[in-house]
Amino acid sequence: MEKDKELIEAFTRQADFYDWDRYQNLQKPSNIRLKQLVERDLDRYLIGRSVFEIAAGTGYWGRYLMDKGYRYRGVEITPAFVDKAHEKGVLTERLGDARSLDSYPREVDNIICIKAFSFIKDPVNVLSHCDKSLRKGGRLLIWYYNKDFHILNFLLKLKGTSIPKLTPLELRHSQKEMRQMLNHEGFRILELQDYINFSYRFIPKFLRNNKVVHWMDDHLKYGWITFVAAEKA
Repeated sequence: MEKDKELIEAFTRQADFYDWDRYQNLQKPSNIRLKQLVERDLDRYLIGRSVFEIAAGTGYWGRYLMDKGYRYRGVEITPAFVDKAHEKGVLTERLGDARSLDSYPREVDNIICIKAFSFIKDPVNVLSHCDKSLRKGGRLLIWYYNKDFHILNFLLKLKGTSIPKLTPLELRHSQKEMRQMLNHEGFRILELQDYINFSYRFIPKFLRNNKVVHWMDDHLKYGWITFVAAEKA
């Protein structure tokens, strides 16, 4: 619980900056690229009309999905993020904990979790809740920080960022670990791949543009975010 409090306090302090930096700052090639890839994946894999989002943040993707005509509901543990979501009209997002089955709807078509799975302790329990909540044939889509690319962890620590403190290596997952967890819960994996290469953070700014970022994502083997799409059997 102490780690939960630490995480909530950290995100509460940066709620305004987080909302701007992650979603409104279109000068950052990484933001543009992530949005493009998530939108592509949502278009390819969402089925039916209902979507439940785990760790729904400040409501960006909730607003996006509602504008697309989906029946959306999200759960978020940080009160300041829920307030931001409500400002966007994402009124179906509510305060709650993804580790509690009471937070989940029943017979939902899709469950998504974007870049937050690596903050969740007891991920197997969360995947079990997802299995109980999805209808047969429902889809689970997760974008998560992987730990296969160990140099990223070294460079982040060298840079002095707080990310390793909030997303320690034991809360990140390799592709093999993610596959094992999903198989254990009876999911059928549709796609599992790395993308969003970290290296653009460490190249000169005058070279850091959309073309470079796209090339790196397409040609370098490992990224620091992994996408998995799975289906309830």
